[in-house]
Amino acid sequence: FKQISKFINRCPYFSGKICKETEGKIILYTESDIQRIKNMDEDGSGKSVEGSVVILSGTSNSPALRGHSCAAIIYDEMAHYVNTDGTSSAKEVYNALSRSTLTLAPKGDGRNVVISSPDRKYGFFYDHYENGKKIDTVQVFQIPTIDANPVFTGRELQDEYLKDPISASSEFGALFRTVGGNSFFPHDKIEEAFTKRPN
Repeated sequence: FKQISKFINRCPYFSGKICKETEGKIILYTESDIQRIKNMDEDGSGKSVEGSVVILSGTSNSPALRGHSCAAIIYDEMAHYVNTDGTSSAKEVYNALSRSTLTLAPKGDGRNVVISSPDRKYGFFYDHYENGKKIDTVQVFQIPTIDANPVFTGRELQDEYLKDPISASSEFGALFRTVGGNSFFPHDKIEEAFTKRPN
């Protein structure tokens, strides 16, 4: 959430549009809100205007995230969602929150964005990834770090692969791990993970 807050506060687009910011919550003014404030100032009504856009951040088992109508929900690192007892909470969280976008879907809004380094080839995130390939309204991307993040170089990633090729193939190569976690990935896949693809 700190990264989101930092981005919003530094971005010129959001200048004058931050209504309120608290721990884990940012409220933003829309253009319509700003116009309403201007109109109220002119007629001297003195009423306050609450921002219409709310950005909430919470843990993968936070009940505070439920019960909202959402234009977009971002599930970060979903493959690694766990309950306090160590069991996966990904399916529970997704089923509880994804319905919050349905009320805005008829207007063309309502997005569920799932982002994660892949883990093993089972569980909700893997099933969601596989099912997404078959559904017209879902887009699936599998992108190695070197193609998605220009900060990383091939040399840096090569060091990670030399230290732990299985973990690095998951974290940086966007490849699902084998179930046992002890099989080596083919050398060509390792090379591909830290070599930029041609445009």
